[in-house]
Amino acid sequence: MINSEKHFFSTKGRINRRTYAPRIFTIAVVFSAFMAHLALTDIYGYLVIILALGGIAQAIIAIQTVKRMHDFGNEGFSAIWVLLPVVGLILALAVSFKKGDVRANTYGAVPMGTKIYASTVDAS
Repeated sequence: MINSEKHFFSTKGRINRRTYAPRIFTIAVVFSAFMAHLALTDIYGYLVIILALGGIAQAIIAIQTVKRMHDFGNEGFSAIWVLLPVVGLILALAVSFKKGDVRANTYGAVPMGTKIYASTVDAS
């Protein structure tokens, strides 16, 4: 099983929604705050840096979305939609709430922190 914390920048493996949602929220807030600070300081002097930071944030969010798509058993390529402004926001919110596969799939074992409960039948 791939530990998603160890391979943050890898598209291999799966992450559950309890890992995905805080990650993309944190990335979006931190990068947006930093970019807003630069924009308010001197828009033309920092334009290249602002665009680069936006690209880095989008790439990190796309990588995390690929791993989240793997949690459903879907190809990571469908995460390319997260790069589009409005569609990306809708996709990120949708996969934040959708439950992943409860068993191992093609992309790996169930992410850590996800429990599978077996139902038991009392035979008495």
